[in-house]
Amino acid sequence: MPEETSSRIIRAENVAESGEVIQLTFHKAITPRFREEADARRLEIRNRLARRAAERAEEAERIRVERLKNAEVEARGILNAAREEAEAIVKRAREQAAAVTEEARRAGQAAAEAAARKKALEEVKGTLVHLEKIAQRLRRERRAFFLSGAEGMIDLIQVVLEKILRRPVNIDRETVKRTLLSAVEKITGTEKIFVRVHPDDLAVAGEMREEILRLVTGVSEIEISPDTGVSRGGVVIDTDFGRIDARISSQIEECLREMRSVVEESVPFDLSDTTAENNASEMTPESAPRVLGAE
Repeated sequence: MPEETSSRIIRAENVAESGEVIQLTFHKAITPRFREEADARRLEIRNRLARRAAERAEEAERIRVERLKNAEVEARGILNAAREEAEAIVKRAREQAAAVTEEARRAGQAAAEAAARKKALEEVKGTLVHLEKIAQRLRRERRAFFLSGAEGMIDLIQVVLEKILRRPVNIDRETVKRTLLSAVEKITGTEKIFVRVHPDDLAVAGEMREEILRLVTGVSEIEISPDTGVSRGGVVIDTDFGRIDARISSQIEECLREMRSVVEESVPFDLSDTTAENNASEMTPESAPRVLGAE
């Protein structure tokens, strides 16, 4: 009688884009070697997907950096043009003021000289306030662009990691032991601890009961229980003083929070429009170019 066989089609997300379909035929009496080869093939597919996701993330980062550079170049160009225009205005104002001063000196019209200087200075102040507001708007837009790009990159990393975590992976005994030992090292000042692990890791965790009692000072009782809410290789420990969450997903969430915090702290705060008016109120024609160029 011929052996009965069944077929399994393995399609991985994103693999369909390249049309790759792997069909494996499994006999009812699968040999250990055949199963190892099938597991290795599935692991190869997952690694290939992870590499593709990483390549896409790198491409997105390259595009973001290029756009940011272009925005900075454009902003510098506008600021340089504004600075040159301000210098030209100041130069003309000085020339006008000098001419009026000479005329007033010759004619003995001190009042006319003061009025002319005041008028020239007011014109310069108005122009500089306008230019400073433009510069501040460009800085705010540059900051918003940077934050948007950084947030998008972090979100992309999160999506890639979540897709990878949703796929089954091989967790060996040593991985479970390392995670559990790393978690219990943080425990102090308690007599009883409650350990929750994935059901598939329960046997390994149970074997480590005596070792944990030797390592952790003060602990005399350990309760180990299965929890499907804990991913393979992860550990959650509850004590009288709090919880130690050593799940892989929790560690990734903490890393993403730290990344967002670093991004927020690395970008300068926005400047209000009142800054330009305050600077202009303290300006003189001689100090105008220097104030405009300051950031």
